[in-house]
Amino acid sequence: MFKEAGNKEFLKVLREVVRINKPIVLALMETHMGYNGHTRIDAQGFSGGIWVYWKTKLVTVDPIEQRNQYITMEITKIGEEPRYFSAIYASPDPSKRTELWNELAEFANRNNKPWLLAGDFNETRFTYTWARGNSVETRRSARLDRALCTGEWGMRFDKAQMRHLPALQSDHCPIFISPNGFVPLEAVNRPFRFQAAWLTHEKFSDFIHEKWDSTAPLVPKLKALSSDLQLWNKEIFHNIFREKRNLMARIEGIKKKLSHKRNSGLIKLVAKLRRELDTVLNQEELMWYQKARVDWLKHGDRNTTFFQMSTVVRRWKNNIVAIKNQEDQWVYDKDQVKGIVVDYFANLFKDEGNEEEQDIPSGVSTEFEHSDWCNLVRPFTKCDIELAVNSLGSLKAPGPDGFQAIFYQKNWELVAPNVYAMALPTLEGRGLPDTINETFLVLLIKL
Repeated sequence: MFKEAGNKEFLKVLREVVRINKPIVLALMETHMGYNGHTRIDAQGFSGGIWVYWKTKLVTVDPIEQRNQYITMEITKIGEEPRYFSAIYASPDPSKRTELWNELAEFANRNNKPWLLAGDFNETRFTYTWARGNSVETRRSARLDRALCTGEWGMRFDKAQMRHLPALQSDHCPIFISPNGFVPLEAVNRPFRFQAAWLTHEKFSDFIHEKWDSTAPLVPKLKALSSDLQLWNKEIFHNIFREKRNLMARIEGIKKKLSHKRNSGLIKLVAKLRRELDTVLNQEELMWYQKARVDWLKHGDRNTTFFQMSTVVRRWKNNIVAIKNQEDQWVYDKDQVKGIVVDYFANLFKDEGNEEEQDIPSGVSTEFEHSDWCNLVRPFTKCDIELAVNSLGSLKAPGPDGFQAIFYQKNWELVAPNVYAMALPTLEGRGLPDTINETFLVLLIKL
């Protein structure tokens, strides 16, 4: 999306941006252009104006609503379900912006397809995308340009990403939105993650008892079990979403047959399939709840859509597409990004000379009672370890082995001997098992 498309210099830049980024749908704001052609809202005096272009070989665009501050259209890409898109150029007048939001809210109430809105909302927030002025005294900047989406659009395009391109021949940064995301910094294999939904399967307990060895060292055993679980998930547990689609299709097909003729066998089969579907829905809810990591909402509320959207939003926030270097320029190349990260932490932990020693104040803390000292120096027991395991958050983020606390808590009688054999010697100071301190984040030692 671009602003101020009314001069030859801008058109040269526009052609170059289109050549590099190859957008399928292009929206221009504040056009001031005097020729007829595509779907548009002409400028009102020296402000406003929205033009929309698209590649007819790739998408079909059907304008639905056209107002002074926006164009809403239905976009259908070949082989995909239609969705809505609104190109926004909000008025700087607050009363007119209120009209815009009211009209958008009415449209949302009447329609339920995935909906993306993008453009100049003339509402300031976060990092600036608009700047004007050629000196420190006259420089002004704000974030006016952004993209919003409904939950349905977010779940359908959960890999979507947005970039603000450099502002060339305009005081606004163009918005470049890719529903399927951009090329990641580096493609890596996903690490193993224990799925809490596995615990609901009728054969899971038997599988764990068959594979587990209570006399084996804990860390190597967990690594071997992770491979076994991935195979079991593929061959026995199957894909939850595919299973749900199959069950719903079978139920719908049998109901159509029953509408023409009653059959006791089919009636019993529908009841059986509905029970299986309910189990699959519970598994799906638990899976999204585990991924969402929402502490204030408890599992069991059957709000799969909320959990799924929470996961998508968290994934968008955690995804790193690029990183800024010291010259305040965005870097996308993975090797350059690695170099920036290494240099940053190397400088952060560099020895800057001996710091001046300072006296430690006394009398700040109260003295321990004798009973407190005795409690601190007493030997650790199995009860201490079990209490610590049960006090962990069941679905908190796991370490590199991929097993969350819920695995230990639900299978404690089986895995307890292995945990005791590892934890007690470690707590008694008899050495650490190999790889026990592995983590995804590693702090560099001071150089």
